[in-house]
Amino acid sequence: MNDFLNWRYWLNPRPGSLEPTNEKIMIGFLVLLFATAFLITVLKKQYKKNPYRKTIEKIGTFVWTNLVIGVFLNFFIYELVPYLSMRFLLAIWIVGMIVWVIFIGKTLKIIPKIKEEKEREKEFKKYIP
Repeated sequence: MNDFLNWRYWLNPRPGSLEPTNEKIMIGFLVLLFATAFLITVLKKQYKKNPYRKTIEKIGTFVWTNLVIGVFLNFFIYELVPYLSMRFLLAIWIVGMIVWVIFIGKTLKIIPKIKEEKEREKEFKKYIP
């Protein structure tokens, strides 16, 4: 735990490989991202004109981008590539994912307003010849 709080742990250009438990967790997370990417690809085809379409596209972009970044980071850590396997890059990746999820959550909050607006528009068009 002392190494975890030390700046040398995060900025070491040759940090070594991950512990087996952490490596399994990272690979499991990447498999989860891949499964989600497959599911999002299937869902995109179903939601052609739906208020969820934009959110599904954002989630798809999030998943595919982080899957590619995660695979590259995992490869660099496995091959012990100097500088590209730094733990600092993992921290930046995780923080970036958290920020991205926050923005996707903001998009999800807008969906009820969009649905309400479409209902009003539908009600209004009902009376127009």
